[in-house]
Order: sequence, then C-alpha cells, then structure tokens
Amino acid sequence: MTTLSPPDALASSEAQLQAEQRISGIVESAMDAIISIDARQRIVLFNGAAAQMFRCSAEYALGRPLEEFIPERFRHAHRGHVVKFGESRQTGRRMGALAVLSARRADGEEFPMEASISHVEIAGEKLFTVILRDVTERQRAAERLDHLHAVLRSTQRINQIIGH
Repeated sequence: MTTLSPPDALASSEAQLQAEQRISGIVESAMDAIISIDARQRIVLFNGAAAQMFRCSAEYALGRPLEEFIPERFRHAHRGHVVKFGESRQTGRRMGALAVLSARRADGEEFPMEASISHVEIAGEKLFTVILRDVTERQRAAERLDHLHAVLRSTQRINQIIGH
C-alpha cells in the first residue's frame, strides 16, 4: 500500500476536488435532464435541466421517489423495468427505442420524452442514471407536418377532380 506524504496528499486532495468540480460543472451545464437514483429508486442527482423540465427545484426532487415523475398508470411497470435492468449485464440502453415515453412534471402535466438509462455500482451501491429529452416541440411539429401533408393531398385530389 502506498502512503502519501502531506504535500502529496494535499495535491491529490486538490486534484480530486477539481475532478469533482469538473464533473459537477458538466452535469449542471448539460442541455438534457440528468437524474440519478439509488437502488430504492430515490433521486440522488437532479441537474438544472431536470429542474427546468420537471418544473421543480433540485432541492424538492432530491430524496423523493422517481415514480413521482412518472404517470401513475406506468409506475408499477417502470419500477419492475428498473429492477430487471439493474439485474442485467447490460450497463446502458435507450429506453422506449420504438416509442416516445411519458413523464410527469411536478405540477402533474404529462409530456413526451426520450430517455437513455445506465447503471453503475460504486462502493457497493447501485446507481441508475437517466438522461431525458423533452420532445414536446418535436412532436407538435411532426403533427403540424402531418396535417399539412393531409391538406396538400386533399388539394391535389381536388385539383385532379376539377382538371387543373
């Protein structure tokens, strides 16, 4: 085992602090919501983008069960999915790869989102991290585009009928 002299220990401590500050800065400046939960599915990390997306402060969210941010009809299944994912050998995956998922803001409003999840074990404690993106605007734009395509097809049929 290596022991560090006091100056080396201080330098190592400062380097560790800088590394922690760097990671914290990256997480806080991320444009996507980042939420980490423990094995009991309680929130242990809630970045600024998550606070904005879910319309609540990190202080409010920390320590709360993740299920508060999941629509009630999906809560039971979600809890089981997290447990099953934690037992798998897979360390990361995109959630809802074939469909947009639903989340619940602190005020109760549901919204569509995409998510990826990963898990890691640190000092014997399993942590799950989800990175979320609110796709409300993308979904609205797609719906508007579908509507415009339908209008265009109708206009083309009418033009064919009247001979233009």
